[in-house]
Amino acid sequence: MNIIRVKFIRSDEIKYISHLDIMRTFSRAIRRSRIPIDYSKGFNPQPQMVFGLPLAVGVTSEAEYADFQLTDYVAPDDFVRLLNGELPTGLKIVKAAYNYSKNNIMSAVDMASYKIRVRVSEVTKNRGITVDDIKHKLELFTKMDNITVLKENKKKGEKSYIDIKPMIHNISVEEDSNGEYSKAGIFIISALLRAGGRANLKPDLLVEAINSNMNIDFEIGHIHRTGLFVTKNGKIYEPLDPQVLSENKVAGR
Repeated sequence: MNIIRVKFIRSDEIKYISHLDIMRTFSRAIRRSRIPIDYSKGFNPQPQMVFGLPLAVGVTSEAEYADFQLTDYVAPDDFVRLLNGELPTGLKIVKAAYNYSKNNIMSAVDMASYKIRVRVSEVTKNRGITVDDIKHKLELFTKMDNITVLKENKKKGEKSYIDIKPMIHNISVEEDSNGEYSKAGIFIISALLRAGGRANLKPDLLVEAINSNMNIDFEIGHIHRTGLFVTKNGKIYEPLDPQVLSENKVAGR
């Protein structure tokens, strides 16, 4: 079976396109490129492709992934060239490799990293809050025994309290080199969070939890995904790492 995995960028030009429309865009590009894609069986055959963790509308990314099942072998470099020739501005394949594992990209991914640009209110900014202040608050935040938030299940139309502490792998705050961001009350939060079917923490819910527990009034300006990751044998890998693409099954799956 020829399954090729690609890494692609989703930039500003296309950040307001839904995940479903992104899939349709790839489907049309595949068809126009004449790449030998395999199709599902039945009355309405669909291209055999699987995408990683969907992005919310308005979020950009430098590390999205998808698997494509082909009927014939296509060299990875040729696949990238042919598909990029048909994709619109804002979508670009940057790398491809064949996947020999038993896990598709959606089932394999279990972590995601983000850069979240946030702004504090004028009242907070006038208090002279600094990057060191934010770092201290985030340190206290991560040391909490439990971080409980109210999460909505849109499919079931229900809300329930969950502890997101186990879903936070790492969190930090960054400052630009000249300090202009912090002077304007703008900070960049970097976070590595659990993602996927088993446990999924969205960055906007993380910011909501920081605000409610640390008495901060962050407003999200922009969210950018910097990576998707796979945990294997206790180590974290990118989805195109040879350790992930090998035949060995991902640990714990």
